[in-house]
Amino acid sequence: MKRSRQSSGSVSRAKSSKTDGGEGRAWPLKPGMILEVNLRNFMCHETFCFKPNQRINFLCGENGSGKSAILTAIVFGLGGTARMANRGSSNKVFIRTGQTSATVEIKMYNIGDTCYKFSKYGESITVQRTVTMSSSSYKLKNHEGKVVQDKKVKEELNRILNQFNIQVENPIVVLNQDASKTFLAKSDPIKLYQFFHRSTQLKDCEDLYRKAEIEKDAARSTLIQKKEAHKGLRKEYDYWRKRYDHMEGVLSRQRESNTKLTELAWAMVRDSEFEEENIRRNAEKEEKKIVLAEREIEGIAKKDKEMRATKKEVEKEIQDIAKNYDDQFDNVERLKNVFGEKKRKSQAVSRTVEECQKRINKCEKNYNEVKREIDRYRSGKFREYEEKRLERQKKRDQIEEEMTSLSAQIEVSENHLAHLKSNKWETDQAASTARLEYISKQRKVESLQHEIQDLEKGEKNKLRAFGNWMPKVVSEIKNCRKFSKQPIGPLGAEISLKEGTSDDTATIIEGELGGLLLAFCVDSNKDQMILFDIFKRMNLPRFPSIITSEFSEARYDLSRTMVQSDKFITLVDCIETSSPTVFNTLVDNAQLERIIIIPSSKEAQSLLTNPETVPKNLSYAVVDSKYIYYPAPNYKSYYKEFRSKNLLKASLEELIAHHKLQVEEEKNNVALCQKNLEEENSKVKDAMRLISEEEKKIRQIRQILTKKNSAKEALITDDYAEQPPDIAALEDDREKFVSDLEKLKEDLEGKEKSRDEHLAVEETAGAELEQAEKAFNEKSEKIDPLKAKLSECENGIRKNKNDIDNYTAKKGEYRKRVQNHKEALENAQKVTALNVKKALEKGEKIETRKSVESLRKEIAKLQGNTSEESSSDETVALIRDKFHENKTIYLSVKVELMQIEKLIVSLESAIIRRKDGYKLMLRSTAQVVQRNFTTQLNVRKFVGMLNFSHGDQTMEVKVNPIDSNTIGGMNIDRDLKSLSGGERSFTLVSLVLSLWNVMCPPFRILDEFDVFMDAVHRKIAIQNIINYAREDRGNQFLFLTPLDTNNIIVNKDLKIIKLQKRQH
Repeated sequence: MKRSRQSSGSVSRAKSSKTDGGEGRAWPLKPGMILEVNLRNFMCHETFCFKPNQRINFLCGENGSGKSAILTAIVFGLGGTARMANRGSSNKVFIRTGQTSATVEIKMYNIGDTCYKFSKYGESITVQRTVTMSSSSYKLKNHEGKVVQDKKVKEELNRILNQFNIQVENPIVVLNQDASKTFLAKSDPIKLYQFFHRSTQLKDCEDLYRKAEIEKDAARSTLIQKKEAHKGLRKEYDYWRKRYDHMEGVLSRQRESNTKLTELAWAMVRDSEFEEENIRRNAEKEEKKIVLAEREIEGIAKKDKEMRATKKEVEKEIQDIAKNYDDQFDNVERLKNVFGEKKRKSQAVSRTVEECQKRINKCEKNYNEVKREIDRYRSGKFREYEEKRLERQKKRDQIEEEMTSLSAQIEVSENHLAHLKSNKWETDQAASTARLEYISKQRKVESLQHEIQDLEKGEKNKLRAFGNWMPKVVSEIKNCRKFSKQPIGPLGAEISLKEGTSDDTATIIEGELGGLLLAFCVDSNKDQMILFDIFKRMNLPRFPSIITSEFSEARYDLSRTMVQSDKFITLVDCIETSSPTVFNTLVDNAQLERIIIIPSSKEAQSLLTNPETVPKNLSYAVVDSKYIYYPAPNYKSYYKEFRSKNLLKASLEELIAHHKLQVEEEKNNVALCQKNLEEENSKVKDAMRLISEEEKKIRQIRQILTKKNSAKEALITDDYAEQPPDIAALEDDREKFVSDLEKLKEDLEGKEKSRDEHLAVEETAGAELEQAEKAFNEKSEKIDPLKAKLSECENGIRKNKNDIDNYTAKKGEYRKRVQNHKEALENAQKVTALNVKKALEKGEKIETRKSVESLRKEIAKLQGNTSEESSSDETVALIRDKFHENKTIYLSVKVELMQIEKLIVSLESAIIRRKDGYKLMLRSTAQVVQRNFTTQLNVRKFVGMLNFSHGDQTMEVKVNPIDSNTIGGMNIDRDLKSLSGGERSFTLVSLVLSLWNVMCPPFRILDEFDVFMDAVHRKIAIQNIINYAREDRGNQFLFLTPLDTNNIIVNKDLKIIKLQKRQH
């Protein structure tokens, strides 16, 4: 719809007209957007309140209505000057005629990620600047209008503008009417490049790098000078250090010598007390021995008296029993000798009878065998022998055939057995593999259960997932006040997975991050040393990595380094972290933005084998969650096992729940493995059974074969045994055996008769001996115990006498020793008292185990060394003070020099890297501006380009308004001065829009950009600007124009404010 006109009659009145409609997409507010501008006595305005919306604003009115005054007020209120606004050289020109001061208040939005000190200023910040004829002042107010800063306000304002990225001196942020009218007409290539350089803030970046390099060179020169001065400090420090060490050595040896003297005195006391105690103990032992000896003598005397009485009684009993005892004993001994002689003779005769009987039996056996052979020969057995021999030969042939068949069966069975054993080996291998898998799964279940127990017991803290010791480490770090900035870590606790991330992707991310999940980030080397000392002091089982990197408040821009792929996601897309430092550390150390995930090998091969299809910036791809594919031209792939501990789970409860789920899954796997193991073991048993059966079969066949061979040998033996003998020789043998048998029988009868006679004599002698022994034993049974008892009494009496004599002699020795010990004890007590007195004079008691002799040697050695080194004219206090003074100065300067040199090296490296990055950013920005400029010109079908020469620092603007499809439009090498005013203005707008794309201030202002345009160019330019702003939908726009705005469509995104010219 068209804008409706409304006017007012005050000095500077403004009305706005709007309609509903517009884009449906949100237009978010941004910190730094202008909410309100209030003017008092400023230029042509007595009082004026300007409230733009935070989207698109057109401020229109005739010349002299005060449009540019509002733009100037914005520049002035935000720290600008009259020269900056092309209003002269003094700020006094801003004071309204007839007044002594002018005030500008600008209220800016302060909510969002880049807000500035929200707790201090609140939802908005108001900048108030007042100028008088002689001075200018600032005040800063919070959202309630209360002044919160009235000292050093300019510095605070600069910090606010830097935070909001506002540069009022930048012509692209605020383009005043003079610049918009004459910019392209007057600017040569060098000034155009300067304009590009300054408007994109790259000039500020270059100036900062140049300043840093100058400061670095100055620091290097200062460092060299300080190092030279440090050498003199080192010499002075070394001199006093040697003097101090020498002095301390002398004092130490003197102190040690005195201590040793005291120790020697108390060692002598110790030895004398020990000697005294030994003497006392020995005397007590001897006295105890005297008492024991007297007791022993009394006991032995009593025992001896009893034994003597017993002896008399036994002697009397023996005398009564011992009558005729010796005669009986001699008779028994004689009868024993007679009986033994008779027994030996009868035994010898019996042995001759037995030998004769054996010869008779052997002779009878030989006779019977010879007789049977003769009878067989005479009864025609020879024909039978031949028939049997032929029959046995036939049987042997049959047995040999059977043995050949059995040998073949054995060979077949052995081959089969070899195959069975081979199959069993394979089965054993499969069973072993199944057993190992079963054990592995069981151990995994036990490990997970152990982890669950560790996580469940104690404090419910997710940090315990990174190790039981991790909560203590983090607590110790938080309690330490030495850090310049609190370390961040462990990094795994600062990272979370985005919603919807699969478990496989989470496992891959954990595998890629590895030890980084346990690492800590510190801001400086000093913090690194403090953190390392904490790890060392806590005696951790393993030290987490420490990454030293200056903490940052902004994340890296990954638009140029990230993998360019529309189909596959990168690993960095799957993680979230609120800390820019953690995010930048992951990018630096893991390069997750260069790794993509591809679900299948087929897709990976299709994409990565051809260099033309490889996504830009790709390092490698993870395929099917277990392979690493490197892209062409170095195309290759590797297997990689990704293991996950689920450290990136959102909470400890989720981690425990996931572990429990894993335990259940692994238990199912264990059951399957156990079933598989049982099946394999069953196969092993079946194989062993088949092998056993086959071996048993082979043994049975071998047994049969052995039996067959034995039968064959038996047949051969029978042939040999049954051969017919010589009959004449057999008859001669029979006659001889008959004659020998008769002689042996006669001899046997005589020997048996002699044996019977000797046995009768032996029996008679045995009866006489038995009768005599019986009578003698009856008497011996009575006298032998008495003799034993008598012998015992006599031995006891002799022993008692010897014991009494021995104890009496010892008692005398003991008494003499006791007397000697008492005399020695008196002397030892005197020596001890003297030694204690001397030791107390030396010092307090010292417990020592060293011997007196070794202490004397040590003292002599120390006193000799001390006397040689103690000569010196300088006092101990002087040497000590000089040493500590020079040490403090030397070490402090040394540490300072090391820190400066390290800082300079780091600065040199940083400057080189940043210069390279600056050059890349300069070229990239120029290319973006060039593309955007061409796109903007194409709206009017203009042909043009921006020729950048970064070496010469020039920028040429080439524009041809003729259609590029015509012959004249092919030539774009035209001078800007040949363009009309409208064409130059359109070119300026196109250039401004192209530069806006590479900038991010919260608001942009153009003043009288369309005054030289004809209606066609103006309509297209305004529509182009509005389209750009609506597509951007992230910044505030303010356009000032004296021309008609009736053809501009108003909606909720666009606001038109018309100023009326003041009526005098």
